[in-house]
Amino acid sequence: DSPDRYLARIDDLVVNKLLPRMQSIAPEAGFERIPRSNVPPLHPEADGAAAAIALAAGAAGHGGPVSYATEAGFFQRLGWSVVVCGPGDIAQAHTIDEYLERSQFEAAVQLMCRLGHGLTSV
Repeated sequence: DSPDRYLARIDDLVVNKLLPRMQSIAPEAGFERIPRSNVPPLHPEADGAAAAIALAAGAAGHGGPVSYATEAGFFQRLGWSVVVCGPGDIAQAHTIDEYLERSQFEAAVQLMCRLGHGLTSV
């Protein structure tokens, strides 16, 4: 989902409701929203070449939305087929008790080796 519509709602609320109340107390009060990042979302590819290659190499397909950002959306905007993959279980990733078992790491290394081998033989 694009954050633009949410940010527009926040801006509208602050500028039209909160800021006038603030300025009634302190006329010098102001509002400035400073963007810290703008990472484009990664959209699922129905028949993505990158996903097909990863699945053929043995990657487990998750395919659902997640609540983190990667550079993949930038590459996808350029027209590239993109897949994000990594070791472990996404349900454990980016949590307080995040962990990675050695076997998960080893499986990821094997997947990367298969991907590398597969891409060099194309």
